[in-house]
Amino acid sequence: MLYILLLLFNLGLFFSYYLFVPSVYLSEGLYIIYNFVKGKYSLKSMFKIGIFTLLIPAIIGFLYFIYNKNGTKEAMEGYSIDGYSYKNLYSNFVLLIPLIIYSITMKFKNKKIDFSLFFLLSVIFYILVTLIFIPKGSVSPYYFYKTYYILWLGVYIIIYELINYKEYNYILRVNIGFVIFIILFAILNIEGLVYKINFNLTNTVTSKELSNIYQFNIGNFDKSTLIKTEEMKLLTETSKYSKECGINNKMKKLPYISGYAQKLWFFAINNMIPAIDYKDKLLTDIFTSIPASSEIEKNEEVQCVLISDDYIKKSLKKYNINYDNYEVLYKNKAGKLLKKRILQE
Repeated sequence: MLYILLLLFNLGLFFSYYLFVPSVYLSEGLYIIYNFVKGKYSLKSMFKIGIFTLLIPAIIGFLYFIYNKNGTKEAMEGYSIDGYSYKNLYSNFVLLIPLIIYSITMKFKNKKIDFSLFFLLSVIFYILVTLIFIPKGSVSPYYFYKTYYILWLGVYIIIYELINYKEYNYILRVNIGFVIFIILFAILNIEGLVYKINFNLTNTVTSKELSNIYQFNIGNFDKSTLIKTEEMKLLTETSKYSKECGINNKMKKLPYISGYAQKLWFFAINNMIPAIDYKDKLLTDIFTSIPASSEIEKNEEVQCVLISDDYIKKSLKKYNINYDNYEVLYKNKAGKLLKKRILQE
């Protein structure tokens, strides 16, 4: 049963996020070989497990890409496209490095070589290899930092396992407490308050560099998850007017004059592109750019526009739209869906 689940898990990586495949497959392969060397697997068992859990899902995964015309060449070309993401090479790990090194040392000292160790080392190895290709343009920083998602997973797993060493619980608690203290120190902007009292005491807020990933996540959480009920209703109702707005499989553009959060929800719910002009394959522009009203009126491809009343009121830049050129298809307290009148003449 375990090997069946592992087969499905490894196969699922190809259909969810195949950039995780190299490091995950490498760690599993090395762990299988390690168990063979330690006498836990016979040669026959090693090949049997390797073929069943690694080779078969890999073959099916590659056949899927070939069938859908997404071969290795296309995948690598996509790997070089940059985009918006959190980017921090190492400073967020500074506070955790002592715990990481200590945990790895204890594993080797106590001869507790397990999968978590192979997993973490494989991810680090994969990151170092891909780092070489960034200056050449073969790998973009955007996809390079995606691997940090599983790096964080590996780091926290191996640190959590320190709890098993009961005699070192005190050291572990002190270190974790110190990390939490620094994170809170940065989030509460203590250094910023000190700077206000006497700017000669500190000219930069350095603690944030050690834990800015948490501030980054909090900031994005605030602006991307909070959406009012009326705004959500506006987005869901819009999908009912796709025919009137000429939305089909080929044309999915429906400009949305709104903030960052509304656009994210709009794109996720309706699978429509809340923008007119954006760089191909670079989704960042969809959520950050606001087309001018004249661009919308001149663009013959676009028949409708969605307006957030709240964004119009709070926007620092004046957004002028001539409502006489549109008819209202739907509206509520959050905004309105408009259709160009000229297209009906």
